[in-house]
Amino acid sequence: MANETVTPAEISTEKRYRERWSWDKVLWASHCIDCYPGNCQLRVYLKDGKVVREESAGTFQTIQEG
Repeated sequence: MANETVTPAEISTEKRYRERWSWDKVLWASHCIDCYPGNCQLRVYLKDGKVVREESAGTFQTIQEG
């Protein structure tokens, strides 16, 4: 599908949704800049070698209730 031209009408809504939530690999990563208290653990989801999603994976202290 990398070299094919496919219009949105040719792909069902459900298939596009499933493709959005699919990935090739899951790795660990961190943000080393502007991350307090530093080096927050993240799970990163890669598709075709690019990060398509990330989620916090550490246990964080509550800074403010609510």
